[in-house]
Amino acid sequence: MQPPYDVTSQAFFEVPYPTLRRMREEDPVHWHEPLGVWLVTRYADADAVVRDERRFRNDRARDLIRVMMPALPPEEAAAMAAFWSELVWFRDGPGHARLRQFMNRGFGAPAMDSLRPSIAALAREAVRRGRARGRMDVVAELADPVSINAITSLFGIPGSDREQFRSWIFTLFKGAGGGAREGDQARLVKEYTAALLDYMKRLVEERMSRPGDDTISRFLADPARPDAHEVTLQCFQLIVAGYRSTTNQIASTVLLLARNPDQLARLRAEPARIKGAVEESLRCEPSVVVTNRRAAEDVALGGKTIREGQLVFPVLLAANRDPAAFPDPDRFDIGRTGAKHLGFSLGAHYCVGAPLVRLEIEEALRALLEVPRWELLDERVAYGPYNLSDRGPSALRLGLSG
Repeated sequence: MQPPYDVTSQAFFEVPYPTLRRMREEDPVHWHEPLGVWLVTRYADADAVVRDERRFRNDRARDLIRVMMPALPPEEAAAMAAFWSELVWFRDGPGHARLRQFMNRGFGAPAMDSLRPSIAALAREAVRRGRARGRMDVVAELADPVSINAITSLFGIPGSDREQFRSWIFTLFKGAGGGAREGDQARLVKEYTAALLDYMKRLVEERMSRPGDDTISRFLADPARPDAHEVTLQCFQLIVAGYRSTTNQIASTVLLLARNPDQLARLRAEPARIKGAVEESLRCEPSVVVTNRRAAEDVALGGKTIREGQLVFPVLLAANRDPAAFPDPDRFDIGRTGAKHLGFSLGAHYCVGAPLVRLEIEEALRALLEVPRWELLDERVAYGPYNLSDRGPSALRLGLSG
């Protein structure tokens, strides 16, 4: 009988590493019967899965919806799968490459350079207010405002609509990460998908007649000549993916530094190491727990046979702490070098929004580093709610002084 590996509870979500360490050591390619997927926890195996487009494919929308939203009626699940299948997440080969060509345009250096001053100003103002009070909730007062403002500004979404976007995206991420397995939650995912998609369609139509200095306009102007439908779908995907995960990554980075005062002191003494601090947080506490693929053929991996059509979930939290790839992997070290982390995946499906995520974390950190002293105000930091695509502190109270 296989040992129990609980990966579907709130308790695991809050403290995942002991379970993942045991799985990596005892059964690194593990068939998880309740989910009906393979969980891959070693770095080398996870790296092989995300890079090998021939044996591990991305056309897995139907099966993923079955796992993540089992309460959806069959006809609704089929409609959702048809929609998901048009997103770049679920494409391979030339179709994926063509979509990535115009999407990369929206996250190039010019776009990031134009956005950086406003993100930096927002972060500094949030920290200024917290410093005046002597405390702040990093999640609600810094990470969340920076993230929602950055992603909506990038796409030219009016500030008056940001609260509506926050509500839509929070629910949609539950569907992507297994947090919407009950009927009511799955129905909300369907409803909010339609609402956000309709909003983005109207916004794209507006940019077609009145281009601006925003990502939608850049997409539409790309030499690849994407049509309005393609731009609408990919903007939908990028906005959903770009908000919650970045909020969580900012908060997780601050928490790691607060819990490792030697590394915080090192960063204060050597501010040029800020990029190293960002990369180490993406390794040590990535906000996305798993990525996923579908086996295109029978594959031997880790002494197991993965059958054609089965879903494979590389567990990024586990792979990024594999001692075979990262010496002393549980230690947070802003000077770490060596293997590339999987926080943004690797290969052809490397996260297209990675430059924006890095920018936001850097500017949030720069603002906080202007405060001489941080102090965690709560011994226990809560995470939640459970979601394999969206892990981070639900609140992070920090005392600010000096």
